[in-house]
Amino acid sequence: MRSILPLILLASLTAGCHCMQAPSVVSPDSSPGDSEVPIGDSEPEDTASDRYHSEDYADPEIHGLEAKLQTLPCNLCHGEDLTGDGTADSCDSCHLEGWREDCVRCHGGQDDETGAPPLHISGLDDGDEASFIPHQAHVLDTSMHAGFGCEHCHVLPTDVLTVGHLFVDDDSAGRAEADFSGGLDPAVGWDDSRTCVSSYCHGDGQGATGRVEHDDSVGACEDCHAGPASGMGDWVQMSGEHRSHLERDIACTLCHNDVVGGDDVITGLSQHVNGSVDVAILDDQVEWDGARCNGFCHDSWYWHWDQGWE
Repeated sequence: MRSILPLILLASLTAGCHCMQAPSVVSPDSSPGDSEVPIGDSEPEDTASDRYHSEDYADPEIHGLEAKLQTLPCNLCHGEDLTGDGTADSCDSCHLEGWREDCVRCHGGQDDETGAPPLHISGLDDGDEASFIPHQAHVLDTSMHAGFGCEHCHVLPTDVLTVGHLFVDDDSAGRAEADFSGGLDPAVGWDDSRTCVSSYCHGDGQGATGRVEHDDSVGACEDCHAGPASGMGDWVQMSGEHRSHLERDIACTLCHNDVVGGDDVITGLSQHVNGSVDVAILDDQVEWDGARCNGFCHDSWYWHWDQGWE
Protein backbone atom coordinates (compact mmCIF):
# COMPACT_ATOMS: atom_id res chain seq x y z
CA MET A 1 0.00 0.00 0.00
CA ARG A 2 1.34 3.41 -0.91
CA SER A 3 1.95 5.85 1.88
CA ILE A 4 -0.63 8.60 2.23
CA LEU A 5 0.80 10.35 5.23
CA PRO A 6 4.60 10.71 4.86
CA LEU A 7 6.36 12.26 7.82
CA ILE A 8 8.26 15.53 7.73
CA LEU A 9 11.76 15.73 9.08
CA LEU A 10 12.23 15.46 12.81
CA ALA A 11 13.25 18.70 14.51
CA SER A 12 16.91 19.62 14.84
CA LEU A 13 18.93 18.59 17.82
CA THR A 14 21.24 21.12 19.41
CA ALA A 15 24.87 20.91 18.46
CA GLY A 16 27.27 18.78 20.47
CA CYS A 17 25.07 15.74 21.05
CA HIS A 18 27.20 12.66 21.84
CA CYS A 19 25.15 10.14 19.91
CA MET A 20 25.78 6.61 18.72
CA GLN A 21 26.91 5.47 15.29
CA ALA A 22 27.99 7.63 12.34
CA PRO A 23 25.20 8.25 9.83
CA SER A 24 24.70 7.09 6.31
CA VAL A 25 23.93 10.57 4.98
CA VAL A 26 20.95 11.11 2.71
CA SER A 27 20.69 14.43 0.89
CA PRO A 28 17.11 14.96 -0.32
CA ASP A 29 17.81 16.77 -3.58
CA SER A 30 14.62 15.50 -5.20
CA SER A 31 11.19 14.35 -4.15
CA PRO A 32 11.15 10.57 -4.65
CA GLY A 33 8.30 8.23 -3.86
CA ASP A 34 8.14 7.12 -0.25
CA SER A 35 9.57 3.73 -1.10
CA GLU A 36 12.32 5.29 -3.21
CA VAL A 37 14.15 7.35 -0.58
CA PRO A 38 17.75 6.11 -0.76
CA ILE A 39 19.27 4.41 2.25
CA GLY A 40 23.04 4.23 2.67
CA ASP A 41 24.70 0.81 2.35
CA SER A 42 27.59 1.59 4.69
CA GLU A 43 28.39 3.77 7.65
CA PRO A 44 31.13 6.43 7.57
CA GLU A 45 33.94 6.10 10.05
CA ASP A 46 33.71 7.89 13.38
CA THR A 47 34.98 11.45 13.21
CA ALA A 48 36.18 11.64 16.79
CA SER A 49 37.10 9.18 19.50
CA ASP A 50 34.33 10.36 21.82
CA ARG A 51 31.63 10.50 19.14
CA TYR A 52 29.76 7.86 17.22
CA HIS A 53 27.98 10.21 14.83
CA SER A 54 29.49 12.86 12.61
CA GLU A 55 29.74 16.46 13.75
CA ASP A 56 26.75 17.47 11.66
CA TYR A 57 24.47 14.64 12.81
CA ALA A 58 22.20 17.12 14.58
CA ASP A 59 21.14 18.35 11.13
CA PRO A 60 17.55 17.10 10.63
CA GLU A 61 18.34 16.27 7.01
CA ILE A 62 20.72 13.66 8.38
CA HIS A 63 19.59 12.20 11.68
CA GLY A 64 15.91 12.97 11.15
CA LEU A 65 15.79 11.01 7.91
CA GLU A 66 17.79 8.15 9.44
CA ALA A 67 15.31 7.95 12.30
CA LYS A 68 12.26 7.95 10.02
CA LEU A 69 13.67 5.30 7.70
CA GLN A 70 15.02 3.35 10.69
CA THR A 71 18.37 3.06 8.93
CA LEU A 72 19.80 2.99 12.42
CA PRO A 73 16.99 2.65 14.99
CA CYS A 74 17.57 5.23 17.71
CA ASN A 75 16.39 2.97 20.51
CA LEU A 76 19.22 0.50 19.90
CA CYS A 77 21.52 2.81 21.80
CA HIS A 78 19.32 5.47 23.37
CA GLY A 79 17.23 2.88 25.21
CA GLU A 80 13.87 1.30 24.57
CA ASP A 81 12.11 4.42 25.82
CA LEU A 82 14.74 6.77 24.33
CA THR A 83 15.75 8.03 27.77
CA GLY A 84 19.27 6.59 27.56
CA ASP A 85 20.58 3.30 28.91
CA GLY A 86 24.13 4.20 29.82
CA THR A 87 25.40 3.78 26.26
CA ALA A 88 23.95 6.94 24.75
CA ASP A 89 22.25 10.07 26.04
CA SER A 90 18.52 10.46 26.37
CA CYS A 91 16.88 11.96 23.31
CA ASP A 92 15.16 14.33 25.76
CA SER A 93 18.52 15.95 26.48
CA CYS A 94 18.44 17.63 23.06
CA HIS A 95 14.82 17.65 21.94
CA LEU A 96 12.52 20.22 23.49
CA GLU A 97 10.10 19.14 26.19
CA GLY A 98 6.91 17.64 24.78
CA TRP A 99 8.49 16.48 21.54
CA ARG A 100 7.29 12.90 22.03
CA GLU A 101 3.60 13.85 21.90
CA ASP A 102 3.86 16.84 19.57
CA CYS A 103 2.40 15.52 16.31
CA VAL A 104 2.99 18.77 14.43
CA ARG A 105 6.72 18.63 15.18
CA CYS A 106 6.99 15.69 12.80
CA HIS A 107 3.81 15.91 10.73
CA GLY A 108 3.83 19.37 9.28
CA GLY A 109 2.66 22.71 10.53
CA GLN A 110 3.95 24.55 7.47
CA ASP A 111 0.40 25.54 6.43
CA ASP A 112 -1.33 25.48 9.83
CA GLU A 113 -1.27 23.59 13.11
CA THR A 114 -3.16 20.53 11.83
CA GLY A 115 0.02 18.90 10.54
CA ALA A 116 -1.70 18.36 7.20
CA PRO A 117 -0.66 18.11 4.54
CA PRO A 118 2.62 16.63 5.72
CA LEU A 119 5.80 17.23 3.83
CA HIS A 120 7.23 14.37 1.83
CA ILE A 121 9.51 12.20 3.92
CA SER A 122 12.49 13.60 2.03
CA GLY A 123 11.74 17.00 3.54
CA LEU A 124 10.69 18.60 0.28
CA ASP A 125 7.28 19.94 -0.65
CA ASP A 126 6.02 17.60 -3.37
CA GLY A 127 2.89 19.62 -4.23
CA ASP A 128 0.75 17.98 -6.88
CA GLU A 129 2.87 14.82 -6.63
CA ALA A 130 1.86 14.31 -3.00
CA SER A 131 0.71 10.84 -2.03
CA PHE A 132 -2.61 12.27 -0.84
CA ILE A 133 -3.46 15.80 -1.93
CA PRO A 134 -6.73 16.55 -0.06
CA HIS A 135 -5.47 16.20 3.51
CA GLN A 136 -6.81 19.61 4.49
CA ALA A 137 -10.12 18.96 2.75
CA HIS A 138 -10.54 16.14 5.26
CA VAL A 139 -9.14 17.57 8.50
CA LEU A 140 -10.66 21.06 8.22
CA ASP A 141 -14.28 22.18 8.07
CA THR A 142 -15.39 22.62 4.47
CA SER A 143 -18.66 23.70 2.87
CA MET A 144 -19.71 20.03 2.87
CA HIS A 145 -18.70 18.56 6.23
CA ALA A 146 -17.00 19.14 9.55
CA GLY A 147 -13.32 18.25 9.79
CA PHE A 148 -12.42 14.61 10.41
CA GLY A 149 -9.74 13.42 12.83
CA CYS A 150 -6.67 11.53 11.62
CA GLU A 151 -8.06 8.35 13.21
CA HIS A 152 -10.56 8.01 10.36
CA CYS A 153 -7.74 7.04 8.00
CA HIS A 154 -4.88 6.00 10.29
CA VAL A 155 -4.21 4.29 13.57
CA LEU A 156 -3.72 7.33 15.77
CA PRO A 157 -0.58 7.11 17.95
CA THR A 158 -0.30 8.77 21.33
CA ASP A 159 3.44 9.43 21.09
CA VAL A 160 6.59 8.36 19.24
CA LEU A 161 6.71 5.06 21.16
CA THR A 162 3.25 3.87 20.14
CA VAL A 163 3.57 0.34 18.77
CA GLY A 164 3.85 0.33 14.98
CA HIS A 165 4.27 4.09 14.75
CA LEU A 166 7.99 4.77 14.46
CA PHE A 167 10.43 3.29 16.96
CA VAL A 168 8.54 0.24 18.24
CA ASP A 169 7.68 -2.65 15.90
CA ASP A 170 7.49 -0.46 12.81
CA ASP A 171 7.58 -3.07 10.05
CA SER A 172 7.37 -0.58 7.20
CA ALA A 173 9.77 2.26 7.93
CA GLY A 174 9.14 5.40 5.93
CA ARG A 175 5.51 4.55 5.21
CA ALA A 176 2.32 5.61 7.00
CA GLU A 177 -0.30 3.03 6.23
CA ALA A 178 -3.96 3.81 5.73
CA ASP A 179 -6.17 2.04 8.25
CA PHE A 180 -9.85 2.94 8.08
CA SER A 181 -11.04 0.39 10.64
CA GLY A 182 -11.44 2.94 13.44
CA GLY A 183 -13.21 5.60 11.38
CA LEU A 184 -16.49 6.50 9.81
CA ASP A 185 -15.82 4.57 6.59
CA PRO A 186 -14.30 1.21 7.65
CA ALA A 187 -15.22 -0.57 4.40
CA VAL A 188 -13.37 1.87 2.15
CA GLY A 189 -10.49 0.58 0.06
CA TRP A 190 -7.40 2.59 -0.85
CA ASP A 191 -5.33 1.46 -3.82
CA ASP A 192 -2.01 2.33 -5.41
CA SER A 193 -3.70 4.64 -7.92
CA ARG A 194 -4.53 6.87 -4.92
CA THR A 195 -8.23 6.21 -5.22
CA CYS A 196 -10.84 5.51 -2.55
CA VAL A 197 -13.24 2.72 -3.55
CA SER A 198 -16.30 1.21 -1.85
CA SER A 199 -16.60 4.42 0.12
CA TYR A 200 -19.52 5.51 2.27
CA CYS A 201 -18.21 9.06 2.56
CA HIS A 202 -18.23 9.56 -1.20
CA GLY A 203 -21.16 7.26 -1.87
CA ASP A 204 -24.79 7.68 -2.83
CA GLY A 205 -26.04 7.96 0.74
CA GLN A 206 -27.24 4.34 0.77
CA GLY A 207 -24.03 2.48 1.48
CA ALA A 208 -20.36 2.02 0.63
CA THR A 209 -20.77 2.74 -3.06
CA GLY A 210 -18.46 5.69 -3.74
CA ARG A 211 -15.28 5.97 -5.75
CA VAL A 212 -13.10 9.08 -5.82
CA GLU A 213 -9.54 9.85 -6.87
CA HIS A 214 -7.46 11.98 -4.54
CA ASP A 215 -7.12 14.84 -7.01
CA ASP A 216 -10.84 14.99 -7.84
CA SER A 217 -12.74 18.18 -7.05
CA VAL A 218 -15.65 17.54 -4.69
CA GLY A 219 -17.76 20.60 -3.97
CA ALA A 220 -21.36 19.92 -4.93
CA CYS A 221 -24.05 17.47 -3.82
CA GLU A 222 -24.04 15.80 -7.21
CA ASP A 223 -20.34 14.97 -6.94
CA CYS A 224 -21.30 12.13 -4.58
CA HIS A 225 -25.03 11.51 -4.80
CA ALA A 226 -28.11 12.72 -6.67
CA GLY A 227 -29.43 16.17 -5.79
CA PRO A 228 -32.20 18.58 -6.80
CA ALA A 229 -30.56 19.28 -10.15
CA SER A 230 -29.87 15.65 -11.08
CA GLY A 231 -33.16 14.79 -12.76
CA MET A 232 -35.50 11.81 -12.82
CA GLY A 233 -32.90 9.36 -14.11
CA ASP A 234 -30.93 9.74 -10.90
CA TRP A 235 -33.83 10.39 -8.54
CA VAL A 236 -35.29 6.93 -9.16
CA GLN A 237 -32.04 5.44 -7.80
CA MET A 238 -32.43 7.22 -4.47
CA SER A 239 -33.92 5.61 -1.37
CA GLY A 240 -37.47 5.91 -0.07
CA GLU A 241 -39.63 8.72 -1.39
CA HIS A 242 -36.87 11.03 -2.63
CA ARG A 243 -38.11 10.83 -6.22
CA SER A 244 -41.72 11.67 -5.39
CA HIS A 245 -40.59 14.71 -3.38
CA LEU A 246 -37.99 16.02 -5.82
CA GLU A 247 -40.25 15.74 -8.85
CA ARG A 248 -42.65 18.10 -7.03
CA ASP A 249 -39.81 20.57 -6.42
CA ILE A 250 -39.89 19.96 -2.66
CA ALA A 251 -36.66 21.38 -1.31
CA CYS A 252 -34.22 19.21 0.65
CA THR A 253 -34.49 21.53 3.65
CA LEU A 254 -38.16 20.57 4.19
CA CYS A 255 -37.10 17.08 5.31
CA HIS A 256 -33.47 17.63 6.31
CA ASN A 257 -33.77 21.03 7.93
CA ASP A 258 -30.94 20.46 10.44
CA VAL A 259 -28.53 19.64 7.63
CA VAL A 260 -29.33 21.81 4.61
CA GLY A 261 -30.72 25.32 4.15
CA GLY A 262 -33.32 26.59 1.74
CA ASP A 263 -30.68 27.36 -0.88
CA ASP A 264 -29.36 23.78 -0.74
CA VAL A 265 -26.26 24.90 1.19
CA ILE A 266 -25.08 22.53 3.94
CA THR A 267 -25.72 24.32 7.23
CA GLY A 268 -25.29 21.43 9.67
CA LEU A 269 -21.72 20.40 8.86
CA SER A 270 -21.46 17.92 11.73
CA GLN A 271 -24.61 16.13 10.53
CA HIS A 272 -23.58 15.74 6.92
CA VAL A 273 -21.44 12.67 6.14
CA ASN A 274 -21.74 11.51 9.75
CA GLY A 275 -22.80 7.90 9.31
CA SER A 276 -26.51 8.42 9.86
CA VAL A 277 -29.59 9.76 8.06
CA ASP A 278 -30.73 12.92 9.83
CA VAL A 279 -34.37 13.79 9.24
CA ALA A 280 -35.81 17.03 10.64
CA ILE A 281 -39.17 18.07 9.15
CA LEU A 282 -39.52 21.81 8.68
CA ASP A 283 -43.32 21.62 8.35
CA ASP A 284 -44.93 21.37 11.80
CA GLN A 285 -47.93 19.61 10.25
CA VAL A 286 -45.82 16.53 9.55
CA GLU A 287 -44.24 14.24 12.13
CA TRP A 288 -41.40 11.80 11.54
CA ASP A 289 -41.24 8.76 13.84
CA GLY A 290 -37.94 7.42 12.58
CA ALA A 291 -39.40 5.35 9.78
CA ARG A 292 -42.64 6.99 8.64
CA CYS A 293 -44.15 10.42 8.06
CA ASN A 294 -47.59 11.30 9.40
CA GLY A 295 -49.47 14.49 8.57
CA PHE A 296 -50.19 16.93 5.81
CA CYS A 297 -47.82 19.32 4.04
CA HIS A 298 -49.92 22.48 4.08
CA ASP A 299 -47.68 24.11 1.48
CA SER A 300 -48.72 21.53 -1.09
CA TRP A 301 -51.48 19.06 -1.86
CA TYR A 302 -49.36 16.09 -0.85
CA TRP A 303 -50.67 13.92 2.02
CA HIS A 304 -48.15 12.11 4.26
CA TRP A 305 -50.66 10.31 6.41
CA ASP A 306 -49.01 7.06 7.50
CA GLN A 307 -46.65 7.31 4.53
CA GLY A 308 -43.87 4.77 4.89
CA TRP A 309 -40.37 5.72 3.86
CA GLU A 310 -39.17 2.21 3.05
